[in-house]
Amino acid sequence: MLKSLPPKTRNSLVAVVAGTAIALGLGSYFGAQLARGPVRLGQAPLPAGVTVVPAEAVLTLSVTTEASQWQRMRALGNAASRAQMDQQLVQWRDRLLAQRGLNYAQDIQPWVGSEITLAVLPLRQPTPPTAEPEVSPEGAPEAEAETPDNAEEPAAANPLLPELTDDIWDPQQPLPVVAILPIANGAQAQESLTAATADRPTTERDYEGFSIREINGEGDQDLAATVINNEFVVVSRDGATLERVIDAYQAGEVLLDVANYRDAIADVSSGSSFLRFYLNGEASRQVVADNTLRPSPLVALSPLQRNQGIVGSLTPESEGLRIQGVSWLPEATDLRYATTNRAGALPNLLPTQTLLLLSTDNLTQFWESYQQNSSLNPANPLTPSTFEQGINSLTGLDLAADLLAWMDGEFAGSLVSITNPGAEPQVGFVLAAQTSDRPAAEASFAKLDTVMGDRYRFQVTKADIEGTPVTTWVSPFGSLTLTHGWLENDTAILVVGAETLKTLIPKPQDTLADNLGFQATQPSPLGAHNGHFFVDLEELRQLGGAVPLPTLPDRSGALVGAVRQLGITTAIRGDRSTRFDLRLRLYQEGEVSPLPASPAND
Repeated sequence: MLKSLPPKTRNSLVAVVAGTAIALGLGSYFGAQLARGPVRLGQAPLPAGVTVVPAEAVLTLSVTTEASQWQRMRALGNAASRAQMDQQLVQWRDRLLAQRGLNYAQDIQPWVGSEITLAVLPLRQPTPPTAEPEVSPEGAPEAEAETPDNAEEPAAANPLLPELTDDIWDPQQPLPVVAILPIANGAQAQESLTAATADRPTTERDYEGFSIREINGEGDQDLAATVINNEFVVVSRDGATLERVIDAYQAGEVLLDVANYRDAIADVSSGSSFLRFYLNGEASRQVVADNTLRPSPLVALSPLQRNQGIVGSLTPESEGLRIQGVSWLPEATDLRYATTNRAGALPNLLPTQTLLLLSTDNLTQFWESYQQNSSLNPANPLTPSTFEQGINSLTGLDLAADLLAWMDGEFAGSLVSITNPGAEPQVGFVLAAQTSDRPAAEASFAKLDTVMGDRYRFQVTKADIEGTPVTTWVSPFGSLTLTHGWLENDTAILVVGAETLKTLIPKPQDTLADNLGFQATQPSPLGAHNGHFFVDLEELRQLGGAVPLPTLPDRSGALVGAVRQLGITTAIRGDRSTRFDLRLRLYQEGEVSPLPASPAND
């Protein structure tokens, strides 16, 4: 949580990316460039191209070219999710390769390195004129000057990032994108590229000592490329974007030197990473601000609101996918994280049939963090003051003094499956909070007992279950039952549902910590952590209408349908940095079929 201190991300997709470079008319040009010196590629832990990506980049995605890794990715999921993924891969491949008469295996694979990087750059707005607009004799303003052909498109009504994987090279996209392709074999690159682009009309010009090669194709086929340091082919839709890359490279303003980036990306990288990404916090916030019609309340609740950067990696594993990430605060901010990682006990108290869990190691600190983030975005529909007033109006309790004051340990909300023979499946809801001040908690519950009985006319009864005192509230017509009591380690509980308490007291023999689906989403390398989210989608689907699930679009629905369980764990790394680990346990059904042949192969 935050405290304020005084001043003191089969080779088809790779083919899509790399293929853009081939369409450029780079034949003889590469012959001259690649003859200058040897290629220096190593197995460094940093993504390829970080010495070239401008530091101002909004987003970077570095994707492996290893065929075995792509095969592992395509092996995950069920028939519907695989079909959806393969359809997207074929669309990308045919749009960016086949439509240009190119073939990945022949034209790219022989020379490209082990990882390709995509970088999304922010818009560079033109400087507004200082002089007053000229007025025609009739009093009408003069017509606006035509926009240069290589000018960057103005921001569209919708942000880029949600649509990035749909149309990354579409000319309607508002942000410029560059692809950085490492050269692993210079001689082979010269041979392949010369043969692939021999009949393509191109122009060549010099910029700051770098040759920029451009091709004026039909429709959206315009592309440009340059070679940097004999190690990288840098490709974009226009030469102006490449000029920005060259400027950043020569000025030393590259991603490699962004504060905290090196340590963060090294922390989440491994030799088996499929994709590694970087998200620029400040630039991302600006993109959202420039491309939405109104402020988004979600931004105030996300790491984007306060972090300087977020890095991560995606790795295929035996049962699914793992995404590891690190985020960090700007050095100049007064905000600091409270360095506690005390979560992890409640899964040992909750029943194995827990369907959903959301926990934090200290609710008081969580609320303080929410207050700070919410104040940064007035569009947030659930402001802290509104919530506090609602609690007071419903119960007569003061949120801070009567509740948060004693909720200083691990806190969790969870959904629990309740099954009885011959009965329809049901779910119960459980709130659990550890405390170091049990008397204060019991005093608050006593106040609630009075409110529920006197104000709402609930029947309030006390009972003892195997030595555990509990208090039950039953609504006047018996339609709602709530119970509060205590579990071990001074853990207070409030449960909803007449049968829910039976899943907790007496303590179940099998707990959530014993659940195989839950275990498969646990990040053992993290160790101590401060929060967790877990959802068992496989079990939720089997409950039918007991838990209404949202209807998703076909593509999203197919992908979500491949997920069995999902778990997210967070941990504090220091007073300015956090670590997160997301694991998706996926179905793995049937054999992987080859992708349909590309028209370019016919």
